[in-house]
Amino acid sequence: MKAIGIDIGTTSICGVVIDIKTGELIKSVTKDSNAFISGVADFEKIQSV
Repeated sequence: MKAIGIDIGTTSICGVVIDIKTGELIKSVTKDSNAFISGVADFEKIQSV
């Protein structure tokens, strides 16, 4: 049997598929959410959630 895990964060969305009998990681995917908006200063980390 397999299990799916999903994490929806502010900067990325991640998903994994694991075989729950063996604990083997079958697939892992991370996608950037492009939530950052350009600010006035380079050090600013503004996000559009």
